[in-house]
Amino acid sequence: MKSVEINVFGELRILVDDVDISQTIWASKKKTALLEILILNRQRPMSVARLAEMIWGEDEDINAENALKTLVSRLRKDLEESGLAGAIVTIPGGYMWNPDLPATIDVFRMEELCNNLSDVKSLDPDVRDQFEELLRIYTDDLLTNSNLSKWITPKSVYYHDLYLKTVYQYIDLLNKEEEYGEVIRVCKIALDIDAFDSVLNLELMSALLNTGKSKEAMEQYQNTTNLQYTHLGLKPSEIHTFGVEALG
Repeated sequence: MKSVEINVFGELRILVDDVDISQTIWASKKKTALLEILILNRQRPMSVARLAEMIWGEDEDINAENALKTLVSRLRKDLEESGLAGAIVTIPGGYMWNPDLPATIDVFRMEELCNNLSDVKSLDPDVRDQFEELLRIYTDDLLTNSNLSKWITPKSVYYHDLYLKTVYQYIDLLNKEEEYGEVIRVCKIALDIDAFDSVLNLELMSALLNTGKSKEAMEQYQNTTNLQYTHLGLKPSEIHTFGVEALG
């Protein structure tokens, strides 16, 4: 049985037996859009009308049903030639991603991890492993180069917020264990995703102070306030207060 891994954080990537077949799909924006929709709705049948609306919008010059039929046929051919036969199934009135096709899809694994971790109260080895897997999985926002921004953006915001919520939880548990070095590491990983997040910046500065790194804490404070002022035109009051009180 072939190993199939699909990544939708960042650019769409599909690996079949560790071979990246994504370039085969990227040649056509419409095929890429169709594939993105079917993957993100892998358990949900998608009607011809809905798919046509999402891919072509209100283009009245398009015979949507025929155009979609042709597009599906071409996408199936590309996938089959790349080792993914049977990935798209026809259903009454539409199409869907084959739910019986064994595949690891990062976005759904992330949701599973966040659900598993939502109520944990302590950091046993299995819990740590799951938090660390989350940090590895979420490397960027959802489908950053997608042409379906109107549809993708709300989903991307949802997953971004879910990631931050779970990272905050990890940091809280690490703080309870007084593992401030780990807090620093986790904050830096998450800040590579969202450099503007005030909670992460505050937690990083606090952990730096708790490990006796007051100079680095001051540098982080200055970098954070400069970044937020330069890009957002403001100085976050909470971070400013922290800097005045904690850093003198």
